[in-house]
Amino acid sequence: MKNVKVLLFSAILLGQSCAAWSWADFVPESVKRWVADTSFFNGKMVTEEGEHKSLAVNGTATLKKDHIKDTLSVNGVGDLEDVKVDRLVQVNGRLKARNCTFNEVKVNGRAELEKCKILSDATIVGVLEAEDTRFEKLTIYAKKVWLKECSINQSIIFPERSDKKKEEQVLELVDTVVKGDITFEQKDGKVLLVGQSKVLGNIIGAQQAQK
Repeated sequence: MKNVKVLLFSAILLGQSCAAWSWADFVPESVKRWVADTSFFNGKMVTEEGEHKSLAVNGTATLKKDHIKDTLSVNGVGDLEDVKVDRLVQVNGRLKARNCTFNEVKVNGRAELEKCKILSDATIVGVLEAEDTRFEKLTIYAKKVWLKECSINQSIIFPERSDKKKEEQVLELVDTVVKGDITFEQKDGKVLLVGQSKVLGNIIGAQQAQK
């Protein structure tokens, strides 16, 4: 009987403690601020010449001449023109951007960039096609990458695959200048230099060919 009383008393205390808790007690302040400052959309979102703190879209986001002060997150398709994002663009799907300025970019899927400026890191998992775009630093998980009339201020890195599978990775540079190194950590790369393309650093882990 004594054990039963102890268990009952403990259950009452636990119930009182749980009643005093909230899920918010376990959420970091940074996450709380992001949720509070973010506008969420499902389906198709179209906006022009707007100013936003952060946007999160599950579907298709079509933005023109918008300014996002923090983060743009898209699960689907992001179609952007003359858009500025001050912190991060994160896309799971397809990113099509023209005349845009981003601080940092993370794409899992396909990225098509034209006349854009990436001021910090760009990480692409999938396909990258870029024309007349300025990058600071590129990290790419892809079999083939095409860059035309682009400039890379630092380096291009193809990290080693987690499954260690050997698969040729091709980087085609058309009238493009890379100021730093190009590194294929898997050591199965191929760099095609077309037109006036130049690599001012070293090419590591890849064959080089003039096309």
